[in-house]
Amino acid sequence: MPGLAIVIVGLIGAAGGRARLARAATLVALVLLSVTASGVASARAGAGSAPQGVKASAPPPPTLGQTVNLIQTTGIVLVKLPAGKSSYSRAALTPLPSKGLGFIPITQARQVPIGSEIDSLRGTLDLVASNGQPHHTQMAHLAGGIYTVTQIAKGRDKGLTTFTLKENAFKGAPTYSSCTSKKKSAYGAALPFAKQPKLSSLVLQTLRATDNHGKFSTRGRYSAATVRGTDWGVKDRCDGTLTLVHRGTVDVLDFASRRTIAVHAGHSFLAAAVTARTQTKTNLVQR
Repeated sequence: MPGLAIVIVGLIGAAGGRARLARAATLVALVLLSVTASGVASARAGAGSAPQGVKASAPPPPTLGQTVNLIQTTGIVLVKLPAGKSSYSRAALTPLPSKGLGFIPITQARQVPIGSEIDSLRGTLDLVASNGQPHHTQMAHLAGGIYTVTQIAKGRDKGLTTFTLKENAFKGAPTYSSCTSKKKSAYGAALPFAKQPKLSSLVLQTLRATDNHGKFSTRGRYSAATVRGTDWGVKDRCDGTLTLVHRGTVDVLDFASRRTIAVHAGHSFLAAAVTARTQTKTNLVQR
C-alpha cells in the first residue's frame, strides 16, 4: 500500500519531540486499524459473489426443435442431457452428488438440447422455448416431476413443447412398479375380473405448469394435456393420469378411449389405467 506508507512517513517526519512522536504513532495506529476493518468488510461482502464488473454469460436464444433455456428459480433443479449432446457453457455445470446418474444441477440460466430430462422434484424453474415464429419465445413455469422435453419443429403444431413424465429415471425415482406388490404381480393376472386387485389412487409424481398463451402440453402414462394459456397440473397415479385445471382450459386426450375432453378451470379429468377391472373407464369429476 504505497499511499499508506507515504502518510506514515509524513506523520513521523512532522512529529517533533517525544510528545508529538507519540501523537503521530497513535494516528498511524488508527489509520492501520481503519484500513484493516475496511478490508475485512470488503472481503465479507464479496464472499460467494462474482468479481465486480463480471457477469455470468447469458445463453443465446433457444432454437426451434433444437434447444431450450432453463432458469432455476427455487430449490434444486437437475438436468440430464441426451447421449452425445452438450449444453451451452457446460463448464459451469458442476457435478453434484444425486441419486440420478448423469443428472447435473442448474444454478443459473443454461441452454440445453431438446430431449433433455429435467428433475424438478425439489425445485422450480422457468423454461424458455421458441414458439415457432422467428425471434419469438414462450415461457412456462414448472414445479415437480421428472420429465423429458420435446418440441415439434414443423407442421400445424410447430413450436408445441411437450413435457413427458418419466418413470424409473433412476434408482429411487417414481415408478409404476410400486403400485402392485409381488403377490399381485405374480397372481393378479390369473384371477377372475371380480377378484382382481383394485388399483389405488397413490400419486407417483406431480408436475404443475403455468404459461401465458404458449404452445405447451404435458404427457402422462394414460393421457396428454394441451393448454390454451393456463395454470394446470398432471398427476401420474397408480389408477390413471389425473389432469387438474386451476386456470384457463386444457384439452385432454385419453389414450384408451381416444377421446379429447375440454377441461375448464376448477375441474379435473382422470384417464383411468387400462386394466380388465376398469375396462378403460374414464371419469370427469369436479374438484
